[in-house]
Amino acid sequence: MKKVRKNTGKWIRRIILGVLVLLVLFVGVVYLLQHFYGEKWLKMYVENTILKESDSLYSIKMDDLSLNVMAGRITIRGFKLIPDTNVYYRLKKKGHVPPFLVSVAVSNFRVRGFDWLHALRDKDISINKIFIDNPEVELTRMALPDTMITDTTRVARSLSLPIPAGLNSVIVRLFQITGGKFTYNDRTKSPLMKIVCPELALVVTNFIQNKETHYTGRIFNSDDISASMAGFSINLPDSLYHFSLGSIGISTKSHAVTLDSVTLSPRYSRKEFFKRLGYQSDRFDLRIRRLGIESIDYPSILLNNILRAGYVKIDGWKVDVYRDKRIPLIPEIVPVLPQVALRKIKALFTIDSVRLNEGHGSYAEQVGPEPGNVFFDQITVLARNVSNDSVFATKNIMEINGNGRLMGKGRVQVRFLMPVFAKNEAFTFSGTISSLDMTDINPMMTKLVPAKIVKGKLERVVIPPVMANNDMAVGTLQFYYHDLSVLLSKENLNFWQGIKAGALNLAANTLIVGENPTKGGKFRTGIIRFERDKSKGIFNYLWKSTFSGLKSTMGVNTKEQRQTKKEERKALRQEKREQKKKGR
Repeated sequence: MKKVRKNTGKWIRRIILGVLVLLVLFVGVVYLLQHFYGEKWLKMYVENTILKESDSLYSIKMDDLSLNVMAGRITIRGFKLIPDTNVYYRLKKKGHVPPFLVSVAVSNFRVRGFDWLHALRDKDISINKIFIDNPEVELTRMALPDTMITDTTRVARSLSLPIPAGLNSVIVRLFQITGGKFTYNDRTKSPLMKIVCPELALVVTNFIQNKETHYTGRIFNSDDISASMAGFSINLPDSLYHFSLGSIGISTKSHAVTLDSVTLSPRYSRKEFFKRLGYQSDRFDLRIRRLGIESIDYPSILLNNILRAGYVKIDGWKVDVYRDKRIPLIPEIVPVLPQVALRKIKALFTIDSVRLNEGHGSYAEQVGPEPGNVFFDQITVLARNVSNDSVFATKNIMEINGNGRLMGKGRVQVRFLMPVFAKNEAFTFSGTISSLDMTDINPMMTKLVPAKIVKGKLERVVIPPVMANNDMAVGTLQFYYHDLSVLLSKENLNFWQGIKAGALNLAANTLIVGENPTKGGKFRTGIIRFERDKSKGIFNYLWKSTFSGLKSTMGVNTKEQRQTKKEERKALRQEKREQKKKGR
């Protein structure tokens, strides 16, 4: 009995050992087969498939492909997707070519956690991770024939990617690109436009395709697509400005976009800039520390090319504007008002609110040897209902409220109501300016006119809503000030001109009302009446309209302003007479 048990145990051990030997042999055979045949077969299959499916337009090359079936790993080194331009132009003659060519070079392509068993048995692709290291992607927009008609009726307008034929499901839990470089060429432009983004990263989480389940709200079948780009820089088509972007981040899950270090800067000095431009215009220098867009409706952008967002926030911005008025104007160039500028943007957009924080804006205008300067700081702006969509904009008026400091001292508050589709670009503006020493505006005034303010205290300015449109601004202005005195400049004048300037100074300070209200308590209301100079932009229009009211308060009125004041006095007398009659 003991002998039987002993022999039985011996045979069991032999059988186990034999099974282990066979298993080792099987694994070894599988490894050898995958190494010598599987890797070659997979490489040939991918190369032939790309060549065939692209009608020989694309081919691929791989320096090395390694395969580990047991661990579910695939590693490709030196991967390249190469377009054949000769094939492209041959296909172009037949009239069926894509609008873009793509070239890709990848140092490492790694797949981890590939379930081969389910893929072969159930036609379910399940991958834990895909890593792509240091890809260089070049996208080229090609010039298509004018006679080519693009048929888009068969393209399904959906954010859900169709599952490949022959598969039941595809799951990739993590897809990651690091150290990428992206180049965009536009051959439809002359000269060729080239945009380079030297740093690119992309992370896609939980990419799922399934025949039976529909994943609503998931863009391109993914829980989240996060991308970041850095080092973006380009010279604009007019070659006068340079645009750069420190970084941009996008997330479909958070419905947000962030941009850091945005700059639009002139490429040339003021003198060289206008020499190249050849006519009078505004020269801009813009810098933004951070710009964020929240509550973005990505489906609306991707499916309908319409931007819908809840909130845009711009922090730490600075804009400097310069105009050289010694350079001639070109009558054909007419700056448009903001409503027209919004309507001219081809892509439709609707943004609930836009907020600008920590702003600084300056304007310089030159008519003589040196420019006059005025600046505002600590600027905050809140704009609501910003849209060029006629359906939305006709029901919701764009409203802009802003405040800041004039010349770093006087507090300024403004309000605009701008219906984007109003007749003749009608809008209203109103505002207030708090106390300010009037000599603080001399840096602007003395460079533009041969005069300066010797003394004067601005207590406050109140501008009730002014009615304005593309032709005229009409309203009133309440300017409270005292101890105003002006002096005409005598620089570079000869003896007799100096005497004349002295006489003019006496006349100016006699005619100009030195305070408002006067010592007798009489208050002068300024009349705003200004016909827009359509060769100038919105800032000039607002300033000149306001300035007409300031001059009117100080006693300097145009014929139209005098007539308006006369009519107001007449109406006031008539009102008093009627009140007297009622009191009897």
